[in-house]
Order: sequence, then C-alpha cells, then structure tokens
Amino acid sequence: MSRFLWDVASGKTIRRFLGHTHRVNATDFNADASVVATASYDATVRLWDCKSQNRTPIQTLDEAKDSVTSVQVKDYEIITGSVDGRLRTYDLRAGQLTADVVGRIFLLHLCFSHLDPITSVWQSADSNCILVSTLDSHIRLFDKANGGLLQTFKGHRNTEYRIRSCLGAADKYVVSGSEDGRFMMWDLVTGDVVSEVEGHEGKVVTCVSYHSTKRQAVTSGVDGSVTVWE
Repeated sequence: MSRFLWDVASGKTIRRFLGHTHRVNATDFNADASVVATASYDATVRLWDCKSQNRTPIQTLDEAKDSVTSVQVKDYEIITGSVDGRLRTYDLRAGQLTADVVGRIFLLHLCFSHLDPITSVWQSADSNCILVSTLDSHIRLFDKANGGLLQTFKGHRNTEYRIRSCLGAADKYVVSGSEDGRFMMWDLVTGDVVSEVEGHEGKVVTCVSYHSTKRQAVTSGVDGSVTVWE
C-alpha cells in the first residue's frame, strides 16, 4: 500500500512510499524532518528517508505482535504503543529494541490479569516521563528512568476506540478525548480533573493536540469535525 508526503504550502505530493500492507495508524517526524516513522495495523513501524527518492523503508521494526497504534520520535529514540499491550522503546543509534526498565515495570503494572491495548504514547518535553493511554479508561504517567508509576488519570471513557492523549501547557496538563464526546484536562501532578467540556455532538473525541505556546487545544472526532478550544 502507498503512503504519501505532501508539501504544506502547495499541497502537492512530493514523496510516495511503498511498504505497509495495511492502514497507517500514526506518523511522526524526527527533529529535522529528514526521517518519518509510520506505525501500522500490519504490526510494524517503518522508517522512511524524506530526502531520498527511494520509496522503500530504510528500516522496519517488527517486534510488535499486533497493530501498532502510536509512535513518537524524540532525539535518538522511538517510542511505540501496540494493541498487544506493550510499550517499546528503540535506540536509533544502535538500531535495535531497548530492553529497558520502563517496559518491564510498565508490564508489571498492567498485566496481572491481561494486557489492555495501548491507544497512545507521549513523551514529556524533558524526556523524563512517558504518558500511556490504554483501553481500560486509564491514562498513566511513568518515570522513564526507573519505570515507576507516577500518576493515574481517570474520568474519561476509552474502551473501544484508539484515542490519542498528550501533554500540554509546558507539560502542566494531561489532555485527552473521551468516547462520550468530552474533551478533558487533568493536572499532571495531582491527577485531578481541571476541565471537561462537551463537544462533537456527544460522539467519540479521537484525537487531541495542545498548542506549544498558546492556551489553545484542537480536537477531532468521529463526527468528522475539528474543533479549536481556548
């Protein structure tokens, strides 16, 4: 299946990539936009050279056992979340999966009875924490250095859909959507809900993003609309 890269200003296709056998769930660029990572329903993450005319991936990460729902590239690392319930980190310098403490402790917190599919992963700006959303209506914040659970955020509903959560306002808040149409914000330190608003005609809010400098957030939903919040 083909994947495309467009020029934002002109809207023209500048690259066409070939490789994934199923739909792409998430994408992310490295810092200088020379490489893009794509996470797919085919249980792989593929890396593509944006400056080359080569249409095939420069590397394929295939350790996941099910659909890869989320990917984030930061500095020399790639962090992924999968429906198999596992959080994986890759060291780009070594080109391999990192068997780190975060992954092991994360599994200890979640796998007493079963592993809930991961819908979203997000690394903090200082790279010290990882925010993980799962299909048990929980969002958890983990310490990256030792894998410890720092905080749990509850109150939204997420049991069926792939909902993307993130950190916002210089990592002061956790923001996420809900399957009942709410857009929610929690205090990062206390875990308390600080804001919840109804939107998208009460339908699932699937994706959120918080502006890096302004007090603005953007949400998208299964109703086909995108909403900007102040």
